[in-house]
Amino acid sequence: MRIRLLSLAILLGASTFAFAQTDSETQFAAGLAAKDRGHYATAMRAWLPLANSGS
Repeated sequence: MRIRLLSLAILLGASTFAFAQTDSETQFAAGLAAKDRGHYATAMRAWLPLANSGS
């Protein structure tokens, strides 16, 4: 029983890391959503640091 619980915990932990977005992807998505709403200044604030870092 303990081995099953441990295996389940490891599997869930690994899947969390596999599907986690990076900070850059999250920031880009936030800028894209802002642009789609017509909030161009907000989109620029989200994207400018990415552009400056080369991401």
